[in-house]
Amino acid sequence: NPPIGLPLYDLSANSERAYTLGATAAGTVDARSDLDMYGSDGSLYLLLTRSDSMRMDLLGGYSYNLLRNSIGVETTSAVIGDPVTNDLFATKNTFNGGHLGVLSSVDRSRVSFSTLAKIAFGNMHQTGSIRGYSIVSNTPLGAGIYAQPSNIGEYERDTFAFIPELNLKLGFAASQNVQFTVGYTMMMWSGVALAGSQIDNAIDPTQLVLPLTAGTRPNPMFPNNEAFWMQGVDLGLNITF
Repeated sequence: NPPIGLPLYDLSANSERAYTLGATAAGTVDARSDLDMYGSDGSLYLLLTRSDSMRMDLLGGYSYNLLRNSIGVETTSAVIGDPVTNDLFATKNTFNGGHLGVLSSVDRSRVSFSTLAKIAFGNMHQTGSIRGYSIVSNTPLGAGIYAQPSNIGEYERDTFAFIPELNLKLGFAASQNVQFTVGYTMMMWSGVALAGSQIDNAIDPTQLVLPLTAGTRPNPMFPNNEAFWMQGVDLGLNITF
């Protein structure tokens, strides 16, 4: 079987290479990525115009959004000492702000169609966490492979952000009190910290040997801001009494 390794850039050799888990021994690499998003808001509505089949409202209120992302890499090897390494990069983005938007709806017989366009603007609190450890010959060490003394730590900052959002919803009334709906949502976060962008694969190899000392790389890449797009489709059933 071919050897298993993790790619990195060796600063001492100025070249790409791999951290090999063992050319002749068994080894494993377990990588996991998680992304969770939550949101809620509250709005007040102001009627702009309406007719028998159409209504348009101006809305304003408060928005809360949370985006969490993490990447973990764990390796094992059956070479001397049975080394185990673990790297964890995690970010959290918490948005608090106000929003303005326009909600319009049209009803024709059994069919309805509504659109919501709004934009939220406010403060984005970003946090980043880099952790790592190794176990060699049952001895715990305070660093992994990509998480080294030079970048391990907790980081945070506050920055201005905006979140535009578009919602489209089509409804069909199967009866007087039962309606089926299908909708589409698109949302863009102007700037978030994502876990993958916090990983610096340039490694000072002096940190990979004992005793562990802080070298020049990898660097803490926080903050590394980037836009985040979210799209989704929803199906619904409305029952009124």
